[in-house]
Amino acid sequence: MAVSACGTIVGVVLNGSHEPGHLEEMERKADACPHPRFRKILQLLAAVERGSDVFGKFPDVDKLVEVRIVSVDSAMRGRGIAKALIEKSTSV
Repeated sequence: MAVSACGTIVGVVLNGSHEPGHLEEMERKADACPHPRFRKILQLLAAVERGSDVFGKFPDVDKLVEVRIVSVDSAMRGRGIAKALIEKSTSV
Protein backbone atom coordinates (compact mmCIF):
# COMPACT_ATOMS: atom_id res chain seq x y z
CA MET A 1 0.00 0.00 0.00
CA ALA A 2 1.24 3.49 -0.85
CA VAL A 3 0.16 6.25 1.51
CA SER A 4 0.51 10.01 1.02
CA ALA A 5 2.14 12.28 3.60
CA CYS A 6 -1.32 13.12 4.99
CA GLY A 7 -2.25 9.44 5.41
CA THR A 8 -4.42 8.94 2.32
CA ILE A 9 -4.10 5.62 0.49
CA VAL A 10 -2.95 6.45 -3.05
CA GLY A 11 -2.07 3.00 -4.37
CA VAL A 12 -2.32 -0.70 -3.62
CA VAL A 13 -0.92 -3.91 -5.02
CA LEU A 14 -2.32 -7.39 -4.43
CA ASN A 15 0.22 -10.12 -4.96
CA GLY A 16 1.27 -13.50 -3.73
CA SER A 17 3.96 -16.11 -3.90
CA HIS A 18 3.48 -19.74 -4.84
CA GLU A 19 5.34 -23.00 -4.81
CA PRO A 20 4.52 -26.15 -6.76
CA GLY A 21 1.31 -27.78 -5.50
CA HIS A 22 -0.33 -24.52 -4.39
CA LEU A 23 -3.21 -24.58 -6.85
CA GLU A 24 -5.58 -26.88 -4.96
CA GLU A 25 -5.39 -24.70 -1.85
CA MET A 26 -5.88 -21.57 -3.95
CA GLU A 27 -9.04 -23.06 -5.49
CA ARG A 28 -10.38 -24.18 -2.09
CA LYS A 29 -9.90 -20.71 -0.64
CA ALA A 30 -11.54 -19.09 -3.66
CA ASP A 31 -14.57 -21.39 -3.44
CA ALA A 32 -14.90 -20.76 0.32
CA CYS A 33 -14.78 -16.95 0.07
CA PRO A 34 -17.98 -15.57 1.65
CA HIS A 35 -18.12 -12.44 -0.53
CA PRO A 36 -19.65 -13.27 -3.95
CA ARG A 37 -17.81 -10.62 -5.98
CA PHE A 38 -14.43 -11.26 -4.40
CA ARG A 39 -15.03 -15.03 -4.70
CA LYS A 40 -15.59 -14.56 -8.45
CA ILE A 41 -12.28 -12.65 -8.75
CA LEU A 42 -10.41 -15.31 -6.77
CA GLN A 43 -11.93 -18.08 -8.88
CA LEU A 44 -10.88 -16.27 -12.05
CA LEU A 45 -7.33 -15.89 -10.74
CA ALA A 46 -7.23 -19.60 -9.86
CA ALA A 47 -8.47 -20.52 -13.36
CA VAL A 48 -5.80 -18.34 -14.96
CA GLU A 49 -3.19 -19.92 -12.69
CA ARG A 50 -4.30 -23.41 -13.70
CA GLY A 51 -4.24 -22.47 -17.39
CA SER A 52 -0.81 -20.87 -17.22
CA ASP A 53 0.85 -23.96 -15.68
CA VAL A 54 4.03 -22.04 -14.87
CA PHE A 55 5.64 -24.86 -12.89
CA GLY A 56 4.85 -27.33 -15.67
CA LYS A 57 6.36 -25.09 -18.34
CA PHE A 58 9.38 -24.14 -16.24
CA PRO A 59 10.31 -27.20 -14.17
CA ASP A 60 13.44 -25.55 -12.76
CA VAL A 61 11.35 -22.80 -11.10
CA ASP A 62 10.55 -23.56 -7.46
CA LYS A 63 8.88 -20.30 -6.41
CA LEU A 64 6.72 -17.72 -8.15
CA VAL A 65 5.91 -14.12 -7.22
CA GLU A 66 2.71 -13.00 -8.87
CA VAL A 67 1.40 -9.44 -9.12
CA ARG A 68 -2.38 -9.80 -9.42
CA ILE A 69 -3.87 -6.33 -9.07
CA VAL A 70 -2.29 -2.87 -9.10
CA SER A 71 -4.35 0.25 -8.57
CA VAL A 72 -3.31 3.88 -8.19
CA ASP A 73 -5.60 6.82 -7.49
CA SER A 74 -6.27 8.54 -10.82
CA ALA A 75 -5.11 11.88 -9.40
CA MET A 76 -1.74 10.33 -8.48
CA ARG A 77 -0.93 8.46 -11.67
CA GLY A 78 2.25 9.07 -13.65
CA ARG A 79 4.40 9.49 -10.54
CA GLY A 80 5.93 6.00 -10.39
CA ILE A 81 3.71 4.77 -7.55
CA ALA A 82 2.77 1.48 -9.27
CA LYS A 83 6.41 0.86 -10.20
CA ALA A 84 7.50 1.44 -6.61
CA LEU A 85 4.80 -0.88 -5.28
CA ILE A 86 5.84 -3.67 -7.65
CA GLU A 87 9.53 -3.18 -6.89
CA LYS A 88 8.81 -3.36 -3.16
CA SER A 89 6.70 -6.49 -3.65
CA THR A 90 9.43 -8.34 -5.52
CA SER A 91 12.26 -7.25 -3.21
CA VAL A 92 10.90 -8.97 -0.09
